[in-house]
Amino acid sequence: MPSHLILKTCDHQSLPELLEDAVAEELLQELHPDWRLSDDMTCLARVFSFDYPDQVSRFINAVSWVSKCDDYAPQVVMSGYQCIIRLQTNSLNGVTECDFIYASRIDLLFELRAC
Repeated sequence: MPSHLILKTCDHQSLPELLEDAVAEELLQELHPDWRLSDDMTCLARVFSFDYPDQVSRFINAVSWVSKCDDYAPQVVMSGYQCIIRLQTNSLNGVTECDFIYASRIDLLFELRAC
């Protein structure tokens, strides 16, 4: 079941605030269990695995489309049958609620993929 985060939006007119570690850990519990916070709490990442390489490409295209709509820039790495996505609010060099909102949207894309 999708997190309540998916229903939220990010205000791109104002600079978001970095999350306290405890808040980030709490929001992490609302995402798929494969999401991880970096040790320094500045990056959110998940590895997505697929059966075929073309599924990876289609998933990355879907993520790219959503990121364009959300004016968001994830780091995406394709490697064989896997895709690694890293999220960070680059202007703050850390994670904000927007990163978790975007992660919840990526979770839904992966869950609903028609690959």
